[in-house]
Parts: sequence; structure tokens; C-alpha cells
Amino acid sequence: MTNPLSDEEARMAYFEKDENFRWIANMFAPVCPTRLSKPVEEHVQRAVYAFAEFAEIAHGSIDPEWILDKENRLLLGQSGFPLEKYPTLAGQAKDEREHTGKLLEDIRLVSVFHGEKGPLQGYCALRMTPKTPAYDAGANPVKIRPQLILAFSGTSNLRLAMYDMQTSRTAYRTEFEPRDREWLVHTGFQTVYQGIRREAFWAVNQALDVLKQDNITAFDVVITAHSLGTAVSYLTLLDILRADPYKHPSVPKIPDSSNITMALFGAPRVGNKPFVEYFRKLVEARRVRTGRKEAVTEWSVIGHLDGVPALPPTYFGYEHFSKAPFYSYGGLLFSIPSECSEFTRFVVDYPKEKVKYLRGGHNYYGGRDMERLQRRIKAIRLDLLPKEQRSTIIYRNMSRKRTATTSDLTHPTQSMHSSPSRGWSVPTSLRSAQNQSYAPFFNTNISEEPEPMTPVETMRSASSLHAELPEWARRYLEREEAEETTWKKKLAEEKKGPVKGLWSRFF
Repeated sequence: MTNPLSDEEARMAYFEKDENFRWIANMFAPVCPTRLSKPVEEHVQRAVYAFAEFAEIAHGSIDPEWILDKENRLLLGQSGFPLEKYPTLAGQAKDEREHTGKLLEDIRLVSVFHGEKGPLQGYCALRMTPKTPAYDAGANPVKIRPQLILAFSGTSNLRLAMYDMQTSRTAYRTEFEPRDREWLVHTGFQTVYQGIRREAFWAVNQALDVLKQDNITAFDVVITAHSLGTAVSYLTLLDILRADPYKHPSVPKIPDSSNITMALFGAPRVGNKPFVEYFRKLVEARRVRTGRKEAVTEWSVIGHLDGVPALPPTYFGYEHFSKAPFYSYGGLLFSIPSECSEFTRFVVDYPKEKVKYLRGGHNYYGGRDMERLQRRIKAIRLDLLPKEQRSTIIYRNMSRKRTATTSDLTHPTQSMHSSPSRGWSVPTSLRSAQNQSYAPFFNTNISEEPEPMTPVETMRSASSLHAELPEWARRYLEREEAEETTWKKKLAEEKKGPVKGLWSRFF
């Protein structure tokens, strides 16, 4: 049998461990009769994929504060390191990445927060000098404004997965008027949202205060997330659009001059038809009031062979919020006609030699392997911590409430990481050390090895560019090289006959 995957994709298949829900797509998602053939405009895809980077680092196994540290971004974006395929976060031009040592984008973390249910992770940041806009400006020249980024994690632990499975519909709980008994939502999604709503609004209000202090009045707002986080994102925007600024002062007040963009990846269905229709009416009302279509932009992306967007099924009474989503196929985006918005599986008429990631799945958005990033960052985080803290770093309860006032945050580079709820975050002493030219941290080995995927030649090149790498970075490159050796050995064995794990290459 001929291997249908390229060497790169075969390697991805070999190291893949996370559930990608392809079986759900294959078994329960009908194929749309309309075939897709033309990718979206390149400038739109570039903007969407830039926001995907922010969504990916919201994952509960990743510490956004550590990632967004200026010095960390510079190093992690080098060849052979985890952010090498993340141009927005790495923040350097491709042809200058190894030379300038300067970031092209000024990204300032405001806060990282967690909900009481799960707990779900989120963060708020300011993208002060973005290179991509928050809406499709087409051929018209547009002045790109600063962006307030609100990002939510997808399902990152067993407790959140239990809420995902609570698929019964329940009445939409709200303190706002109007209320309607016909508005029904996913029980688990609403529970998770209610547990993080206050923290998310607090974070956005802090960001708005920072913009006000810096006399920035022209800005856009972007809400981005993956998987479960997309459901929370929709419910967040719904409350923002519904709230009366006088009756509900805790809800962020987004100026009419600001555009709001939803950049969502792998979104499941959240509510029933009446609830979805009400959301769409609120969106249209804001567009009419402001006189701008871009006042609210919905960029919802469905991945090739991702079963999550097919859940809960339509016969349970659910419907998607977005009427015109995108289909992510092989690293490219294709527009889905509005009449096909409830389909989540398509046939794409496009030359296969021009695309990659043909296996698809829940962790292949943004034209990247999201699982790979999580594995690599997790290994680095574990490497930074004392050995006695590593066994509980991922599963420690982070749900304790935070109490804070506006005075807690006086500058956009400050964050909530001093909160006791950040039990698994990198200790303060380590974060301080990072600001001292990457002083070496702990000379200990981690107990869980990652599965890196960078060629040995690239790693050696990266190492030669950093003669004074910190200890964790040197160990990281050593693990990458060891895994590259393992992979080459597997390739050699395959030429001699079947090998363990070959089945995963085709399914």
C-alpha cells in the first residue's frame, strides 16, 4: 500500500496522541453536496491565522505570561523552537528572524484568569502594533488600529470534558432583559461560562482602563478561542451586546467606534434556533447602529475531519451561530455558503499537492499542528520547575477566586500571575530570572519527555546562533535531536516492513 502522507505528515501521525475526533466526523457528519474549490483571499487568511496564534496559547497547559514575555518571544521564535511557525507571536520578519533581535509587534499581556468550573483558562492582551486588521478591508486601504485580545482555552482537563458531555438543553440564564423561555443553550457550556464570566469581564475592563490611560480611543476588540472556548466566546459577546451600561456597570462597554471580531476555531453548536436567531439580531443591530458591517465580524473556522463542530447534533435541537463559516482544509481556508452553514464536512476540489495536513482533525487549525506546540511548551515548563512540583503541575486546582481592584493593574505589562490561583505557573523567581538575559535555571531532567518534530540540521543551526543559551533551552534542543534520531530509525525500519503505529497514518 502506498503511504498517502508526506514525510512531514507521517511524522505528525506517528507522534500524535491527543484525540482529534476524526471518527466522529467520519461516522456522524454528512458530506455537504456543495463542493468547495476557491480559497479565501490571502489577506483574510493571514488575519484569521494571526488570531489563531493567540487562541492556541490560551490552552490550559500553556502559561500565556511566559509565552508573551518579550525575551521569551524572541528566543521561542527561532528555528527549532516552539514558536518558529508563529510569525505574529514570534514577531520577526521571516528573512530577518535570526538577525534583528527586535520584535515587529508590541504585544502586552494584561491578565490571565481562570473560571470556577473546570477551571477554564483565559487571558487578555493588547496588540498595540498589529500587522493584520480585525476585519476584511478588501482592496481599500485601512489604518490598522490597536487590538484588545480576549482569548479562551479549549477543553484542557477532565473536569471540562465532563461539562462538554452535558449536552442537554437548558433555559438561558440571564440577568438582562428581555428573557424568553424559548432560548435554550447547552447545559455544560452555560455552566462553564457562568463560572468565568466575572473574571473575563474584569480582565477586559482592566484592558480598557489601560487604553484609556494611554489616551488610545481608536481600537478594535478581538475574541478568539478554540473548541469549548468558542462557546464561552459567543456567550461573552452576547452579554456584551445585551448589557445596559447603566444597569450593568461590570459588563465591559465597547465603544461604537470599535469593531468587534470573533475569530473562532472548531466551534461546537451552543444553542437552539430561537437563541441563535436572537444573537444574530443583536449583531445586526450593532451593525445598523454604527453604520458599519465590520462593527461585528464573525470568522468561525471548521476544520477538515474535525468532529467537534458536528456536536451536539442538529437533531438534538442545536444550531451554529455563524451563517458563513470558513472550512480549513490542508492549511487553506475556503468559504462555506450560508445555505450550507450546518454542514461540517465538505469535499474540496483543490490540488492536493498544494495543501498539507490532509488527515485533518481537531488540533490542526491555523495551518499548524497545535498538539505539537502544547507538547513542547509543556516540556519546557516542566523543565523550569523544581522536581518536586512537576507531578502536580498540570492538574492542580486553579479555581480559587481572585479578589482584586482596579489599582492592582497600573501598566499593561503587569498581570494577575501573582494570584494564588496561579498554582502551576512559573515561580516569580524564575520569571525574574528570565529578564536577566536568560540566566540558567535548574539543572535537572524532566520526567516527561516531549515529542519534538524539528530536523536535526535546523536545531544545530539554531544552537549555533545562541552560544549562551539557558540551560532549559540546551536541554530542549537535545531532546529534539534525540527524537529526530528516533524518527529516522523508524523510517529505516519501515522500509524493511510494517511497523507499529502504521495504522494511525491512514485513519
